[in-house]
Amino acid sequence: MIVSLCITMILSRILTPSDFAIIVLANIVINFFSVVSTVGIGPAIIQNKTLSDKNIEDIFSFTLYLALILSAIYIFFIPLLVEFYGRNRLLENIFYLLSFNVFFALVTIVPNALILKQKKFQFLALRTIFIHIITGVISILTALKGLGIYALLITPIFGSILLFTTSYIYVPVKIRCDFSIVSIKKILSFSFYQILFNIVYILYRAIDKILIGRYFSMDILGYYEKSYRLMMLPLENVSNVINPVLHPILSDYQNEKKIILNAYSKMITLLAYLGFSLSVFIFFTSSELIVLIFGEQWLPSVPVFKILSLSIGPQIIQSPIGAVFQAINQVKSLFYASIIVMITTILAVIIGIYQHSVEKLALYLVLTMFVANFIYNIYLCRHLKCKLLFIFTLLFKPLFYTIVLASIFYIYSILCPIKAIFFSFSIKGLIFMLYMLICVYAGCFDELPAAKRISVFIKRIC
Repeated sequence: MIVSLCITMILSRILTPSDFAIIVLANIVINFFSVVSTVGIGPAIIQNKTLSDKNIEDIFSFTLYLALILSAIYIFFIPLLVEFYGRNRLLENIFYLLSFNVFFALVTIVPNALILKQKKFQFLALRTIFIHIITGVISILTALKGLGIYALLITPIFGSILLFTTSYIYVPVKIRCDFSIVSIKKILSFSFYQILFNIVYILYRAIDKILIGRYFSMDILGYYEKSYRLMMLPLENVSNVINPVLHPILSDYQNEKKIILNAYSKMITLLAYLGFSLSVFIFFTSSELIVLIFGEQWLPSVPVFKILSLSIGPQIIQSPIGAVFQAINQVKSLFYASIIVMITTILAVIIGIYQHSVEKLALYLVLTMFVANFIYNIYLCRHLKCKLLFIFTLLFKPLFYTIVLASIFYIYSILCPIKAIFFSFSIKGLIFMLYMLICVYAGCFDELPAAKRISVFIKRIC
């Protein structure tokens, strides 16, 4: 998180909003092709405990051939994609360069899934840091040398190559020219609904940016994307920590629903304290964060960022739901729930586009994210055999603490309006840190061993 944030801070001061907007549009297409092409193979490998070495080799060989075919299909469709966005020559060049991602996203699936299945989490963390630092430094140097928008391609292109290389060296898998389709069938029932969910998920996560890029200017899309990306930063870091670890661990208890329900209830309670608190803090420091991280040229992002920050709480709470559905072999229900979420999201975005207001679009999106949390939990509670009310009662205490924090920030902003950006952020940061220490003292995070030790220490010195 720190490495990627530092890189973003530097690049945001060198490049323009329209530069970032073009990369956003290209990445949406790349992510869609990558998600479609993965066929849910990674989670299926983790979930299936009966796969032999030959099965793994067959699946890896299948992904290699599939990567070549889908990369060719992607390149064939590039002219149509460029036509949709008004024959932008720069966008066309970027689409072609990013074709590397489609190939390497596929061939990395099996080695990466094996690392997760073996629970080699320390290696995964070191690999991520290594790739971020290498690609980040190169991106900054190329941007300073005047490569402009092409500097933003360093991380996605070379990052995907490095990800495959390091993963394959760590877990080498033999390539078979005559792989057996029987091995593919062993994971097909699980992966079929996983891929359907992934497609729906990527669509409702990207529909806002697709339509803003089509009906608004590139600058507006650039400002919107920066707001969205900064809002997603805490969510992605929580998800990237929880989900890769959670699914491999919970899959060992896939037939013991009570254990999984107990783990899930503890997780969402902890995440509620963290998510709602972050949402309030970021809402009241939105201007300071935009200026400090991206620079004053990004100030038009503040209104949208402030609105989107309200969704951080429900999204962080929702982050482990996918892994829980996977662990209990109910990806089919996850897909059905995602269909409802996608429909509500698309309607919200269309209404915002029709009203020609990015701020209203962001507000409608926030509302759909609360609805999404409700829908996913309805489906999950059916399989875990618990009442929906039980899940929401876990949120009462975190919400009370959050209201207290919001009241403190509101009173402070009325009584002590400070224009100095850094000083204002420092004071609000101290208030937030004091609040978090009070939460730790009160035992809100006692499920975390480190937090419990801090709580005991604070109680001793008090």
